[in-house]
Amino acid sequence: MRGKSSSLRRKRPIRSVKRKFILFSEGANTEKVYFNAIRNYFPDALIEVDFIGPAGVPKTIAKKVKERMAQLKKERKANSFAQNDTVWAVFDRDEHDDVAQSIEQCKSAGADIAYSNPCFEIWLILHHQHFDKADDRHQVQKHFATIDPSYDPNGAKTPNCEALMDNIENAEKRAIKQGECRENEGSPMGRPSTTVYKLTQAIREAAEMVAADKRQTAT
Repeated sequence: MRGKSSSLRRKRPIRSVKRKFILFSEGANTEKVYFNAIRNYFPDALIEVDFIGPAGVPKTIAKKVKERMAQLKKERKANSFAQNDTVWAVFDRDEHDDVAQSIEQCKSAGADIAYSNPCFEIWLILHHQHFDKADDRHQVQKHFATIDPSYDPNGAKTPNCEALMDNIENAEKRAIKQGECRENEGSPMGRPSTTVYKLTQAIREAAEMVAADKRQTAT
């Protein structure tokens, strides 16, 4: 008796479940534009963003993150698809006095952190060039404005973040190098530094895994 054909015997590959990235960010302008661009660029990763706005942060971020982490833990028990979902708190150092305490609260709750010192624009600059000046927030924003004329540090115009997407991996490499410089100086996460690259790496890898599975099942 002839055996079953190889096409029938072969198991269909298991499709990767889309990971959900739940982001809490204080930035209602620049960060909003950037993460919306990320969401469009990596459609195979599920990204939810809650923009807290400038009032009441970073304590407000920590409060919302802890609430969402408690909810996610319940979802993980009830739904296997939620096992790999993650919550991220996106913080800027700026002039906040309670940022370190808020970060520790988020970490204790089980959330991941994307932290920029002094501000999120550090991360945007790294899409274009290496940057290693210990400038304050206003100086960093002015510098980015010289690189991207579509950006206004006063908030009248937001940057063209869609144009940055092809340079994400270069930005990640520069951020890692920047972080190594701070480590060597004995001031981890000192100025300037950012760990947003950890978030983009996770999103990019999750999207690439789902996309690869789609190509495999299509053949």
